[in-house]
Amino acid sequence: GEGSDGSSGQFVPSDAHLRSVQVPPSPTCMHVERLDPSLALAFFIRDRDDFNDWAARVHEMSEHTKSAFVLQTTAPKYADDGNDVFDGLMSDNDGDSASLGGTEG
Repeated sequence: GEGSDGSSGQFVPSDAHLRSVQVPPSPTCMHVERLDPSLALAFFIRDRDDFNDWAARVHEMSEHTKSAFVLQTTAPKYADDGNDVFDGLMSDNDGDSASLGGTEG
């Protein structure tokens, strides 16, 4: 279907789909039960250093217990598909690719 990459069956949103998504400028009220943990994280992480500290703590905890988060050290494949809508989403403020640990790669 539209947005599917056709090879692995993984859904990759099309430019048209991403442009059609309506998001309010800032959420005013949302019940915590409806909030996805990965989205909730964005409300608590202030900057890259804060994220790197959090990621290190999650990694350490995951060695001893199950974690609510799975951290990937590489960008999803759709980030490299030439989809111009993702260009701004997958880079930091300097235009560099965003990555875990603040390392370039």
